[in-house]
Amino acid sequence: MSRGRLAWLPALACMAAIFIASSRESLPMPGFGYSDKVSHFLAYAVLGATLAFGGARNGVGRLLLAAAGSLYGVSDEVHQSFVAGRSTEFLDWVADTLGALAGVLATYPYFHRRARTGRGGAPPTAAGADTSGR
Repeated sequence: MSRGRLAWLPALACMAAIFIASSRESLPMPGFGYSDKVSHFLAYAVLGATLAFGGARNGVGRLLLAAAGSLYGVSDEVHQSFVAGRSTEFLDWVADTLGALAGVLATYPYFHRRARTGRGGAPPTAAGADTSGR
């Protein structure tokens, strides 16, 4: 498997973790009384960062990555509608979307710079391009 494809593994792992958490009837919440919207925002900010990691190494733009995170939030809300004890909420999706956008915007420049310089993964190149420096 190429390095470009491997770069998507963290995002897939994050999506799997969100799916598993959404499959539970209830989740333990910290005792300091904050809204579940903060949890949604933080989980999707991590997803946005992992999408930025994969996207920067594969030449995918920030807007498309944030949209992918938002669409995954929609699928998560639909999934929750089939789980006993869970419900679908528009504001949860808004928190998911804002979290994904924040995660992408906060980390994409860093990952993109590392991909361009060849650190932390091969930089995206055109097919057949001579990268030998000759």
